[in-house]
Formats: sequence, structure tokens, C-alpha cells
Amino acid sequence: MRSSSRALSLFETLKPEDAPGIGARRDGPIPGTVPEEPLEPITRSRQHRGGVRLLDRDILESDRLEGVQDGEHLVAVHATSRPRHCGRRKSRHPGQATWLVACAGIRHTVAMSDTGAPHTLVLVPTEIERRHLAPQPGFGAGTPCELCGFGPVAAAARAASQIARHTPARVILTGIAGTFDPTGLPVGTAAVFPQVALHGVGVGVASGFVSAAALGFRHWPNDAGRSDPDSPDELVLVAPVPPAAGQLLTCCTASASPEEARQRLAQYPGAVAEDMEGFAVALACRLAGIPLAIARGISNEVGNRDVERWHIPTALDAAWLIVRDLVGRPHWDTAP
Repeated sequence: MRSSSRALSLFETLKPEDAPGIGARRDGPIPGTVPEEPLEPITRSRQHRGGVRLLDRDILESDRLEGVQDGEHLVAVHATSRPRHCGRRKSRHPGQATWLVACAGIRHTVAMSDTGAPHTLVLVPTEIERRHLAPQPGFGAGTPCELCGFGPVAAAARAASQIARHTPARVILTGIAGTFDPTGLPVGTAAVFPQVALHGVGVGVASGFVSAAALGFRHWPNDAGRSDPDSPDELVLVAPVPPAAGQLLTCCTASASPEEARQRLAQYPGAVAEDMEGFAVALACRLAGIPLAIARGISNEVGNRDVERWHIPTALDAAWLIVRDLVGRPHWDTAP
């Protein structure tokens, strides 16, 4: 069963326990997909088929619905009370919240968890990081946590693969990072970043490095006719409330010394932290049309390669507090 590329006027409702992803039929192997077989126009006389209720547009437009998730290709709505009568007395289900998904020009579905928050995929670069996070409160509680791989190449490819597999409504990247600003962003704390830039793709090294943007290249094609908030070598991320930290700088190689860290900071004066996967995952999410938040724990100062002096457990503990908060939020642009 594959996702259809055609536009549909179909509205499907499921109880959260019916399927791991909204839009999935109980006999469908892929959560969040829509069957390709032709579908008749939905009428109010058609109620139940395979455990899924099919409702008409007037139900979606009723005042019983709230929590619209408006996106480029779809809308998802949570019905907080019983649905309107749809032609059969037994079709009312008191006390059972339902989810509705309206899909037009399908590329992705909006999957909703049973907590009321959009279905979130959490990505971490390495097994060491994931193994530390596994005992944390809330880890894996209805939210998949997958590896995206180490470094920008693996992270981009693996993030795209995991997005296709899980069809999430949003993504969080977490793990450790180094700080350029140990006073404003100390070791042992964690932060969310509003932008991510990429260092290492261009010409030259060290102080002679020239970025792709300075050479007149973009890392990805700009959509024709679309207002693009991104610069040629920077991606804008979701910036949840409370306010996020400054720019995250993704590097193909980590800074090997304080001097190298100073050189990179001179080239990217807005950077406050360094990682090796953020830009890659952000680009995978941008091309998939899915919002991304990056929450990194600060384990070390950029340029400090004495791993014995890094504070990895403390940094990951701090990062998970942010991740757990973000996973539970229905909306990332409002305070919890």
C-alpha cells in the first residue's frame, strides 16, 4: 500500500488506539498512508468499514472540532466530543475522542498521539547517546527514538529514511554539542536553536575556508515563487517558547583546537554551539515539509578534545528535559 498522489475529499476518523498513525487502516502495513484504490464519494449513509468511520465534510466543519493543524498539504483536527450523528444511531460513541484527517495533494499525513500532541519522531546520532537516554522518564512512551547516524552525510540520509518510515508530524533532533560561549551557554546545560548553518562545504580550510554561499551556490534548490526564510547556507528551525539560543553550526569535522574554534566563530559570528548533524537533519526535514526542533545538551567547549573532561551524561540529562517538554506540547510556538 503506497500513499496516493491524488487529491482526496475523504475524511477518516479513528480512535487513537485503532492505529499507530492517523490515516492508517487497521489492515494497512504503513501508518499514515491512504489506499490507492478508487474511493466512492463519501455520504452520511456510509458509516463503518474495517473499524474506520468515514465522515462527510459537514462533520469536519461542525463546532465540535478544535485543534486544527494547518499545513501545506493537509489538515488534521481533533474532535473533543462525540461526533455528529452520521446516519445510524449506533454511530455515536459517547466519551470516545476521535481524530480526523483531511488530505489534499497528499505528501504526508498528520499523525496524532493519544496525548493530543502531534506524533513526534526523536532522532539521536549515536547509540551511546540513545543508550543513555533510554532510562529517562518518558523515553519511548509512544514516541519513537531512532538513530540518525554520526556526521552530516549519514544523518541526512538516515533522517530522510526514518521520516519516510514513521511519517511523523514533526521531528526533534537531540544529543550533545560543544559551546562557543561557555558563559552564555555553559557546559552541562541544554538549548534549542532557531537556526542551523553548515561549515565545511565550499573551498579551502581553516581561515582560508570559503562557504558555498560565498561562492554563489545553494545547498538545495529554492522553490520557484516561494518566499524562502532561509539564507543559502542556513536553515531556519522551529523556535519553541521560551526563546531559543543562537545559531547552531554543523561542521563536517569538529573543531580540533581552541584556535580552530575561534576561526570558525569569526566566519560564523552568530554561532553559539557546534554539532555534526543538525544541518543535515534540518535539510531532510525541510525537503519533507516537516518542522524540526533541535535540542542539544552542551557537553564541552568547542575545541576541547579531552573527552575525559566532557560532561556527556549531564548534557544529555539536560537535553532530555527539553525533549520531553517538546514532545508533550500540542504546539511548539506557545508556552507549555
